[in-house]
Amino acid sequence: MNDSSARPKTTPRSALGPVGIEPPGNLPGLDLGAPPKPLPLVKLLLVDDKPENLYSLCALLDKPGYQFVTAGSGTEALEHLLREDFAVIVLDIRMPDMDGFETARLIRERERSENTPIIFLTGHVGGEEGMFKGYELGAVDYLVKPFVPAILCAKVAVFAELFRAQLKLQAEIAERLRAEEQVRALNTGLEARVAERTQELRAANDQLQREIAERQKAEEAIRASLQEKEVLLKEIHHRVKNNLQVISSILHLQGRKIDDPRYKHIFGECQDRVRTMALVHEKLYRSPSLSAIDLAEEVRDLVSMLASSHAPPNVRLEVQAESAISDIHTAVPVGLLINEMVSNALKHAFPDGRRGRVNVTLRRLEPERLLLSVRDDGAGLPESFDWDSANSLGLTTIQALARQIRAKVEVRRQGGAEFSLTFPASPHASQEPGA
Repeated sequence: MNDSSARPKTTPRSALGPVGIEPPGNLPGLDLGAPPKPLPLVKLLLVDDKPENLYSLCALLDKPGYQFVTAGSGTEALEHLLREDFAVIVLDIRMPDMDGFETARLIRERERSENTPIIFLTGHVGGEEGMFKGYELGAVDYLVKPFVPAILCAKVAVFAELFRAQLKLQAEIAERLRAEEQVRALNTGLEARVAERTQELRAANDQLQREIAERQKAEEAIRASLQEKEVLLKEIHHRVKNNLQVISSILHLQGRKIDDPRYKHIFGECQDRVRTMALVHEKLYRSPSLSAIDLAEEVRDLVSMLASSHAPPNVRLEVQAESAISDIHTAVPVGLLINEMVSNALKHAFPDGRRGRVNVTLRRLEPERLLLSVRDDGAGLPESFDWDSANSLGLTTIQALARQIRAKVEVRRQGGAEFSLTFPASPHASQEPGA
């Protein structure tokens, strides 16, 4: 047996482009000077009873990528076919123990070699009868010596390429089968993980549903408790308002029995303060929300109450109030501030029946900051007035209430007197210190 090994073939130097220039169609980074990969070996089975013929065939067909397996008889050829696959069989017809026709018939009877191409090569001229017999036995060609070597080489090359393509296809099929098997294994594992994860999610969902149901029950209990507390708080505000009205009435009755104007006035101021707090509690009692009081309504109601009880006919009270929602922590001090500032204006700004106006303004400066202003066009403040050192009860009360709601106080003297306070809508909305 004569085996021929593959010989690598290098790219000619002339096929390369100029230095530094990549020839068109070449991939970046490709080393054009590197030898190409050798072709995969294909085996060719050469069968002839004469060694010199086998040697001549090996020399004639010698080509890179070919491996020759030689057999001196049909029996030996069949033994090779039991162990190996071949791209093509070049088979002599006239052999002593078993001729080429019988060998071809046995080759075709075996499943492994039934499709292997056979080229009959003979020096015996048997006429058309022998040629037809060869083709009937499955030969792909029938050549008679002497023959044109190029024809045999071309035919062998075609079947060698077909065999290489078949090997490549079989390798791709095997790779595809391995990939499919891996995919099936991965899919099986994925399905198992999905099933496990689904079970975990189902258990988590059941737990979540139970927690939601428990939370809903808790929320319903809290809601019922809040409703009960709101009812109780409204009742408290209602009772506080009633008690404050009783106190106001007591102060009024007591004041009627006092002849000294100075003490009588003090009782009146106390009564106004109590009535102011009672008004705030009434607003809370009537409000849909216990934590929300519209300061604009409070301002208007307080000014209306003070106008009816204290304003002389020569003084007109005017109110410009924008809607501003706050809570009781701001509403009570704001009400008392309005009571003090408006009462002071009515008491001191218009002596001797002087005519004039008192303007009360509530407006929003920023989303969470308000302005409260009480301005009159009366006699104005005395030149000796000092806000920081004021010690009268009314001004001291205004200072204390302003600190309570973190208000900044500004006093102006142009054309009368004006007390202006800027403060957060809620006393907890800002940490800016009051004046």
